[in-house]
Amino acid sequence: MKKSLIDMLSAIKNGYVSKKISIHSKNSNLNRNILNLLYNEGYIRGYIIKNNTLEILLKYHNNQSVIREIVNISKPGNKKYINKSNNNKLDKNKIYITSNSNGISSSDFHGELLFSIK
Repeated sequence: MKKSLIDMLSAIKNGYVSKKISIHSKNSNLNRNILNLLYNEGYIRGYIIKNNTLEILLKYHNNQSVIREIVNISKPGNKKYINKSNNNKLDKNKIYITSNSNGISSSDFHGELLFSIK
């Protein structure tokens, strides 16, 4: 997993803990693809591209963060992969974000496991 993605996920976690309305992260194709997926899944209000940064609009419901947990699964020196035959080991209460030749997905269970979200 790329360092810019790890930094963005950490900033999102820290932003929710601090009850921030928005946070900033580095602009990259991977980060934008992840943010599009988080937006479509209802975890963020959206994002704005400003110069070379992304302003990520965090989402709350009844003063509670919509995201309860983000866990990095693959790390730069220790990548984790999944295929259709071993996806029954996954926790059904979490959404898993994967990366494969088709792109970033939360429903295509094969490829590199990037992180889980709850």
